[in-house]
Amino acid sequence: MGHAPADAAPEGGRVAFIGVPGLLWDDLDPRDTPRMWELAGQSALGSLSVKAVGTVTCPYDGWLSVSAGVRQAVDRRCGLPPEPIAQGAGAVVPEVPELRATTNGMYAGALGGAVHAAGHCTAAVGRGAAVALADQQGRVDLYASEPAGLSDWTRCRVLAVDVAALVQPYLEDGRLPQEPEVISPEQRRELARQADAEVGAALDRLPADTEVVLAGIGDHGSVPHLRAVLWRRAGTDAVTGEAGPSIGAGSTMRDDLVVLPDITPTLLGAAGITPPSGVVGVPWRLGDPVTPADLVRADVAGTSVRGMTGWFFTAYAILQVAFYVGGRTSCCRSVAGSAWSGPSRSCRPACPSRRTR
Repeated sequence: MGHAPADAAPEGGRVAFIGVPGLLWDDLDPRDTPRMWELAGQSALGSLSVKAVGTVTCPYDGWLSVSAGVRQAVDRRCGLPPEPIAQGAGAVVPEVPELRATTNGMYAGALGGAVHAAGHCTAAVGRGAAVALADQQGRVDLYASEPAGLSDWTRCRVLAVDVAALVQPYLEDGRLPQEPEVISPEQRRELARQADAEVGAALDRLPADTEVVLAGIGDHGSVPHLRAVLWRRAGTDAVTGEAGPSIGAGSTMRDDLVVLPDITPTLLGAAGITPPSGVVGVPWRLGDPVTPADLVRADVAGTSVRGMTGWFFTAYAILQVAFYVGGRTSCCRSVAGSAWSGPSRSCRPACPSRRTR
């Protein structure tokens, strides 16, 4: 990966990652989600491709991929991450060591392990946050199931908050549904309001100088979407509701699009910690201004293209078959009506030869 050596890492500071699985740019507006809308006005803006291993990414896969800095997955149509086991002021996620023994989870714990190796602690709110910040043994230093339960928001350099209010009602038997949308637009707006309140509860407790990364790190149905991502850091020049710097990365070669594994080195870089060698994501970079409306259109365009792909290849296959059938029929007719002794070389394999008497 060519990361800088550890002693060349920047000084860094406190960084908080807020994951809101299922969050779209279309969910954000000043009326229903005022706290996230205000945050967007202080942040760089971008789209996040949450593809992990399968076609769609459940919340567990999203948090696990942030933990690893590599696309990781639990199984098909998984749901929420497991509940951690309280241990003193912190917690343990026993599934992390187990996942490290599997092909699609072998890099779990890279983010938390790097923070611990640098001599810092981790603080997690919610089960997904615990998965993201657990080290290779599954340990998180401070843990609470909700923002009010975390007594010290200043102790650790790296924090994470899981806001599952938006995606949880979509789950069927604890798993992602096999339909694109299982709730009404009105119900989704209410869920966005609940998620916004939870985000606000976390923002109110963070020290003012905390760098904030907020991302919709998973899908909510059977159709993949580009998810919302915001990055509030010192010196960001943005205007609420109008435009902010775009977020891009070398992984996508785009100025307005990043992928899940890119979150990991971005968080570590903000904390002044060099990413471990197994992390394949690359840190985010800022680009030209972009608006929330631009990013809504990008998701609509991407979803439309994906929807047309299946029809395109089906039509292409039908046309190919029709072409070969038509070619064979024409060839055989040409042979049957010709005066010379037999079919041409190109037609012999397809057309039965006729005996002349």
